[in-house]
Parts: sequence; C-alpha cells; structure tokens
Amino acid sequence: MLIDTCVATRVNRGLYLGIDLVKKYINKMKIYNKKIYFLKFDIKKYFYNMDHKIIKKLISNKIKDNNALDIL
Repeated sequence: MLIDTCVATRVNRGLYLGIDLVKKYINKMKIYNKKIYFLKFDIKKYFYNMDHKIIKKLISNKIKDNNALDIL
C-alpha cells in the first residue's frame, strides 16, 4: 500500500536509502531546471487531526481481522 519511495519505518529501508533517492531526484530535476527550490515542513499534530473513523473504514477494506482492527 506504500509507494516505493516511502522509506520511513520500513524493513531494509531508512535514512541512507532516503538520501540516495533524494539525490537521484535532485539530479533528474537539474536536467530540466536551472533553479530548484525545496520546502521542508512538518504539520503539527497531523495524525491527531485526521478523522479516525474514516481511516478505520478505509483500513477495514484491506484488513479483515477484527482483533487487528481493534488494536488500531
């Protein structure tokens, strides 16, 4: 369910793979653009502000084990 470039908290992935992916992306962008801008930000309490009922409904389409859903 995750895209290949998502490296956070995944087995055999992590910081160094993330750095390599960013370097590759920057090099691709340099071919087409003279200037490249980056925006780094963090949304405060992002997961706390999500509607948990909607998320649980979406997850329940993939996970059929009620015990596992109760843990979530």
